[in-house]
Order: sequence, then C-alpha cells, then structure tokens
Amino acid sequence: MLYHFLIHTRTFKNHIEESSKKTPDGDSFNFAIENREGELVGEIRTFNCNRRVGSFKYGIFFARPYWGKGYGKEVVSLILKYYFKELGYQKVTVHVYSFNERSI
Repeated sequence: MLYHFLIHTRTFKNHIEESSKKTPDGDSFNFAIENREGELVGEIRTFNCNRRVGSFKYGIFFARPYWGKGYGKEVVSLILKYYFKELGYQKVTVHVYSFNERSI
C-alpha cells in the first residue's frame, strides 16, 4: 500500500487501527506500533510471505513526529527475529521509497 505523505493525523490513526484489525493472510500481518506511552506512532506490514521459498517482504511507516526516535530499528529487529528464528524464513525484501534516506 502506498501512503500519501501529507496524511492527516486522525486519518493516519484510523488507517492503522483498521488495518491492524484485519484477519491475517498466512504469515502476512499489519502491526500497529505504539510507544511506551501507548501512542500510535506507526505501522509495519509484512506481505508476499512464501514459506516454501523462505522469503517475505515488509514495509514500515511512521508519523512524522516520531521519525528519528529509534522506533524503526527496534521494530525491524523484532520482525526479523520473529520471521527468521521463529517462522524459519531465510530472505527478506524491504520496500523503501528512494527519498527515505534514513532507511536506505
């Protein structure tokens, strides 16, 4: 899913809350990301999960006020540990926009 980057905060929160309630499709999930205060800060989505070939993809999105605060590093580490160690995947492809220099 492509995000409009000038998204209103309320729309952002509604989107993430709705997408995190969807029924999982195999090993594909939408995870809402909250900070320690319980504020919704972003979302990480895994998709195109194929256990037979051992690969999956993920994309991550944070609301602008939460950029550069270390949430991405922590969440990606958790997702990779879970998919590689618990589910047995062997390869990941990350979807990153070319203008997102922090993620490249």
